[in-house]
Amino acid sequence: AVDIWGAGCTFAEMMTAMPLFPGEGDIDQINKIFQTIGTPDETTWPGLGELPDWNKIQFPKSEGRGLRNVIRNHSAQALSLLTQLLLYNPHARHTASAALADPYFITEPLPLQPDVTAELMDGRSDLLLLAQPKGKLKPWEYMEFVGAPFAWPVSPRGSSLDGLGDDDNNAEA
Repeated sequence: AVDIWGAGCTFAEMMTAMPLFPGEGDIDQINKIFQTIGTPDETTWPGLGELPDWNKIQFPKSEGRGLRNVIRNHSAQALSLLTQLLLYNPHARHTASAALADPYFITEPLPLQPDVTAELMDGRSDLLLLAQPKGKLKPWEYMEFVGAPFAWPVSPRGSSLDGLGDDDNNAEA
């Protein structure tokens, strides 16, 4: 069940090119999880109170933002699969076999064959250039696609952008 949780986190990171729960240490990590999918209780995870150390730290009760609000611009099937991979109750969480049989994998658009994907990706695996039938997305299009803000890098004051043409936004005041 822990491996399935990890597969869910990896799946989410593949969809967004960012960690789903970017915590800085154990406690912050747990808080990020709770802020995203809610604080577990005996309803969502029967036997939770019997886990060692569960009652040693009191976490604020949170309903969570919900995966749908964190993972945007993806199909209902993708979100459904992700939700099943990230259920708190390990007995209710998808097994590997159930995950592979999930409707996500047989719903249009179907995945491309590996050789077609490699050709579209032009040998790149960094996800910053997402393969599309009409070409690759620009960085700002990609950020919009995954629902993240995009900002152009700002050059430090006094730096030179020689060779890139004149730009009033970079001129010294």
